[in-house]
Amino acid sequence: MNVLNQEEITRFLAATKGYRYYAAYVLALSTGVRRGEVLGLPWRNVTLGVDWKALDKALPWERIGKLDLWDTDALAALLADEHIDIGDAVIHITQQLSNLRDGPRLEIPKTTLSRRKIELPPGTALMLVFQRHLQRRERKAAGAGYNPDDLVFCTDTGAYVAPKTFTSIFHGALKHAGVKKVRFHDLRHTVATVLLEDGTALNTVQELLGHYNPAFTATQYGHVTKKMRSEATAKLGNILQAAKRNPNSAGVPL
Repeated sequence: MNVLNQEEITRFLAATKGYRYYAAYVLALSTGVRRGEVLGLPWRNVTLGVDWKALDKALPWERIGKLDLWDTDALAALLADEHIDIGDAVIHITQQLSNLRDGPRLEIPKTTLSRRKIELPPGTALMLVFQRHLQRRERKAAGAGYNPDDLVFCTDTGAYVAPKTFTSIFHGALKHAGVKKVRFHDLRHTVATVLLEDGTALNTVQELLGHYNPAFTATQYGHVTKKMRSEATAKLGNILQAAKRNPNSAGVPL
């Protein structure tokens, strides 16, 4: 297991804005989704308050096209100016692109917990609006030849991206950014580690990642929970030492 630290995440995202699957990297680092879940995500499973048929009519695509790509602050200001509220954003994981012996294929996740709903940070939701804008242009250029699977991350003709190809591009992006080589799956480990170290409850991380039970998550990230336990013990020790130095204290707030 390898994880990226905050400096590496910042450097990676700053250096890869020109990569085709930049929004996929942001999504993975926002949610901890698996590679197959990213590549198998259809637009119908991305909800920004209302369905895309209504959003496609409401959003000012021409004005969006004039913004600097991925500038979510500018996009948020534009939507506010247009009095458009995209609402609470979620993605629904109901299928994944699996790399099978006879080639990649869309499949239903095997476990119930893997089929889950994940809330998106506002910035990530706006990134997907930019992704939709780019894809609308490609769909128009491809015409009737555009693939009907309606995937969020795909080729310029709408076809699925082979997982090995996606990974190869990802490794090239890491190299370009001057960041150590990790697996795409390690972005998932990065998300879990950051959340656990920040004090997020273990069962919350378990549900986000789609693990079948908290015990598996605890085992998987034992190094993180051990560090958390050590920090908690040290904190309690400091509280008790402070109480000993002040015996007249009315109580020790925990």
